[in-house]
Amino acid sequence: MTVYETFSLKTKTSDGLGLLVGGFCPQGSESAVIEYFAEAALWSPGYTEDPEILDRRLADQMVSLAPSCIPVLGACIHMPGIRSCGGGIIGDPKKRAESEMSSIESLGPELFLVSFPGGPGIAFKGSFATANTIWNMIADSGCCSEFAAMADKLASLTDLCLAVTDGSGDNAQGMVMTRDHKGVKVRSLSRPYPIPDISRSFIA
Repeated sequence: MTVYETFSLKTKTSDGLGLLVGGFCPQGSESAVIEYFAEAALWSPGYTEDPEILDRRLADQMVSLAPSCIPVLGACIHMPGIRSCGGGIIGDPKKRAESEMSSIESLGPELFLVSFPGGPGIAFKGSFATANTIWNMIADSGCCSEFAAMADKLASLTDLCLAVTDGSGDNAQGMVMTRDHKGVKVRSLSRPYPIPDISRSFIA
């Protein structure tokens, strides 16, 4: 069985929109994957005020870029002018994107995806029981209301995790959190509220 680690990067599209990308990759390949996406992600989504169109364009671009060794890929983007939450995607890049519905999905051996409309989407290594725990945690907390606190809880439940929030919309937080054997990292398109002093690496 392949042993995975996480990767994440903060970059910009060719027209200057903030973009976060993260995912799982075979252990030892993080640096090469980050370098690849830093160059390959330079594309323009085109302007839209429709969050569903933005999600579709973002998903199509990430799927077209993803190497076959990537089992989980997520991204969020900030598009000015969008009012409702959007601009966040996560899943198996080899599968066709589905409509955004609340779900628990198996992505492969010991890999699961928990997703909610409006985010966050969380992919992790674990069990179906852990998926139910994460599902209930998000449902009880009101989705993205406390991302920093959610990141701490996720880190206690699994040793391999990717969480993505929407990057566009009035209440979007635009954050990607990864957790693996190297620790926890949180990348943000902006910092709209203070991040508590907890045990993680926060990379603005």
